[in-house]
Amino acid sequence: MAKDKKIDALAWVVVISAPLVGIAISPTASLDPINLPKLTLLVPLAVGAFFAILLQLRTLVSNVSGIFLSISVLFLLDLLIVLFVSGAPLGQQIFGMNGRNTGLLAYFSLLILMLAAYLSVNQQVIEKISFGLLSLGAISIVYGLMQHFGLDPLPWANVNNPISTFLGNPNFSSSFFGICATATVALSLKPSNSTRNRIFCGVSIVLYIYLILGSKSIQGLLVAGGGTLAVILIYLITNPKLARRIILVPFLSLTLPVIVIVVLGTLKIGPLADYLYKVSVRQRGFYWMAALKMIETHPFFGVGLDSFGDSYFKYRSDNAALLSPTVLSNSSHNVFLELGSYGGIPLFTIHFALVVFTIYSIFKYLKRNRNFNWAYVAIVGAWLGYVAQCVISINQLGLAVWGWILMGIINGIEFKFRREQNSSDSISKGNPFNNTKSKGRYIRKNNTVTVVVLGLLVGSVITIPAFSADINFRSALQSGSVNELVSAANAYPMDSVRSLQAVDILAGNNRMNEANTLLDNILVNTPKFYNGWILKYKLSQLNSPERELAGKKLLELNPRIKLE
Repeated sequence: MAKDKKIDALAWVVVISAPLVGIAISPTASLDPINLPKLTLLVPLAVGAFFAILLQLRTLVSNVSGIFLSISVLFLLDLLIVLFVSGAPLGQQIFGMNGRNTGLLAYFSLLILMLAAYLSVNQQVIEKISFGLLSLGAISIVYGLMQHFGLDPLPWANVNNPISTFLGNPNFSSSFFGICATATVALSLKPSNSTRNRIFCGVSIVLYIYLILGSKSIQGLLVAGGGTLAVILIYLITNPKLARRIILVPFLSLTLPVIVIVVLGTLKIGPLADYLYKVSVRQRGFYWMAALKMIETHPFFGVGLDSFGDSYFKYRSDNAALLSPTVLSNSSHNVFLELGSYGGIPLFTIHFALVVFTIYSIFKYLKRNRNFNWAYVAIVGAWLGYVAQCVISINQLGLAVWGWILMGIINGIEFKFRREQNSSDSISKGNPFNNTKSKGRYIRKNNTVTVVVLGLLVGSVITIPAFSADINFRSALQSGSVNELVSAANAYPMDSVRSLQAVDILAGNNRMNEANTLLDNILVNTPKFYNGWILKYKLSQLNSPERELAGKKLLELNPRIKLE
């Protein structure tokens, strides 16, 4: 059967974005070696894709599901409304909090790459995306094993649990291993696989599980388990050689009770409670309750993009204040609730609708197409694993870029298959992407490369100043120069966490004038910055107006605080 042998510039941006962003780190250059490098690469790639889409804006409207496009546009519009109405600091909302960077730029980029994936999908793109995921998974296995056995050549600070790979945290690495394990299970079920390839898949899955266990994070097990169940279920449904009713019913009868027992175990209920429950699970519950309270209190516009941490102490529960009085989080550890806290009920609803629509697209595609396509199933399983991770953890950019691109591919596949199935074109049975005259190539090849390159340059202009400021601040810390430190702390875009570190250093060296001037500038730009007001309170003289103001602000941000 014929296949498209070439893909255009927009499709190449989609194919390379997730692996490049996923692997992007700068451990010897910037102060933030994980999230900021990923944002610095993510935004230019997305702007390049955005420019390519603009080249054929009219075609976009006619070649995307009206419901899907409407939800996507509403998501972007609501982000912009929250940006200007919520009252949170603009810089913080645009670039995101230090160590997170999930503000407007991040979500705009994820949304654009999702739409680009939708538009450019064909069989070649599906297979290349699947191959890219498995390739990054293989690289992560090698690096994870090096970290596990103390052979990491890079100077990371996480010595207690070093399996952080390219994501900076064992929890995120565990989730990524789970996602890759799911995709590998799908590959192992490919009908034309050789024995050698199946052995390779089996060894890879064992190594993924080994590293998940070594990371001491159950996230990966939950992600791998949920994703693998979905892959096996699709395999049973689409395999004509299996007696579906005979095999499918026992499969569901066995797996559904297991799922219930596992979920209850994470909540400290049932026989697996001692193995699955952790104090961190209880803490996640505190964060979820705080997010729900923020949504209840700010139902329309939320507390602002990437601003959960500014309001956590104010909206946490009594139990959270009693059991973890000093624990401050800048994330709700649930992407759905987090977006709700950012933008209230509208942003929560729009994001939830996007996920539900994607699940509906999976059902519609499987209903029409009963043949097992390993690459498609790998994408579906990996995306479902990502959704499971979103329920229990943070939207880390190295994971999110996979989730949003895969979401675009899943919806694009269903729309294209449905439209071509209803058209008069002759399509090879079982593969909707074999038609070389497919309407899936929406973007003209002429000038596409040029506008993509232009977009990359524009996106770089947006993000490089933030990355450069971080590099310069690290350099200033190493230099020991006060002037360099103050200059780097005030550089655009100002980062409150980074600048506060400079204030602490200045105060420790008895440079109080510079420290107070810089601290006042921080608090003017980020008036709900809790740790900033804590330091202001400590540095102010007893009974001074500055100390009184700092105490008042702290009580507003944390009504349960006991000031000394």
